[in-house]
Amino acid sequence: MQRIYLRFWLMAFMLVMLVGCGVENTPAQPTIFSLAPAPVLGIVLDEQGIVVTVEPHSGAAKADLRVGDQVLTVHDQAFKNVSNQQVRTSIDRSQPITFTIQRGGQEITLIVTASYSQGGSGQATGTPVPNNYRYW
Repeated sequence: MQRIYLRFWLMAFMLVMLVGCGVENTPAQPTIFSLAPAPVLGIVLDEQGIVVTVEPHSGAAKADLRVGDQVLTVHDQAFKNVSNQQVRTSIDRSQPITFTIQRGGQEITLIVTASYSQGGSGQATGTPVPNNYRYW
């Protein structure tokens, strides 16, 4: 009787080892999640606050932000002192964001309201964004 139990457990163990408990023996791959559409301003800024991308039909485009504009202030705070989280909070609360920009030697105040990204992913459509740039 003990031999039967021993054989049963031995065979079960071997089966588990051969099948691998359903876990593939391949390297882990990153998981890509599909994100729900997120409201964005539709601009990419470099480290100095220069606008490098404006998404068509975005809130930034509607407010007339242009590639080459330099953002001086956001909500009356110097660009370098504004965190991504502060802007994200305003976007999530559907609050318009006041920018002071420099264009052609003139300071201009623009009010930008977030809209949903055309790509629907919260990322600029077809635009890779370097880590040190800001996508709002």
